[in-house]
Amino acid sequence: MSAALREEAATEEVVALAGMLTPLPHTFARADDDEDDELPLVADERGRDADAASRPLPLQRDEFTCGRCFLVVHVSRRARPGEDCCTDCAS
Repeated sequence: MSAALREEAATEEVVALAGMLTPLPHTFARADDDEDDELPLVADERGRDADAASRPLPLQRDEFTCGRCFLVVHVSRRARPGEDCCTDCAS
């Protein structure tokens, strides 16, 4: 079998397999579709502000950022007084 015949047979097989696939029922609207068909955001459905949940809180007076793992932890988890290292990273 020549290379051209093998390539043609492979192409036909791919086309046949692609024809057996069906689109998923939960596909999203394309940009060129009507704008009325756009899906609503989940946050809008719940009546919440979408950005409110993603805003970080400022560092509290009783918290510090570990210099090794960069997690914000309570001051009771400080390994040594005055050092920005949590007990998990110090051990």
